[in-house]
Amino acid sequence: MSTAASAASFCALLLVACRAPAPSRQVPPWPESGVGPTPYSAEQIRAAHPDGTELRWQVTQSGERGPDQRMQFRNGDEGGVTVRQWSERAGEVIGAPAEQRSTWAELRDHARFDAEMTTREVATVKVAAGTFACWLYSVREVARPGVVQQYFFAHARPGPPVLYVLTSDGEEQYRMELVEPHRGR
Repeated sequence: MSTAASAASFCALLLVACRAPAPSRQVPPWPESGVGPTPYSAEQIRAAHPDGTELRWQVTQSGERGPDQRMQFRNGDEGGVTVRQWSERAGEVIGAPAEQRSTWAELRDHARFDAEMTTREVATVKVAAGTFACWLYSVREVARPGVVQQYFFAHARPGPPVLYVLTSDGEEQYRMELVEPHRGR
């Protein structure tokens, strides 16, 4: 995966989902076709990301440690939030940070997956930020057979996935795990 593709994947991934109140741990039925349910509602995403919330992920690509990816939520209101994203290595920002204003529904909809290409199950995952009970969404890609994206959405840590893994023919190509979460006020 190229650096540009990694950055694009990161931006889309980070805007996936966020929330605060704990959802039900029961897995609702998954439809056979159409779009499957998202892990969180738009309101849950809003409640989980007060201004100043900041998240940091460690990235590994093809076995090599990449720059950390960071995200900060600012200027949130009923309509949406401004999300600032940047890469850094050893605390130094790489390139210019990007900002985008999104509605809460747009953030929720980043976690909408084709039901026929997706499975969902309950799983437990250990990452640098802790051990989490999660919903694991495994998404097969139509355009690239053999490629699977796994999104681990924590029950007790609403928001973007605490772990994202992309494999190709069973070999890990890209991993992004939550290292440092800070909830704003």
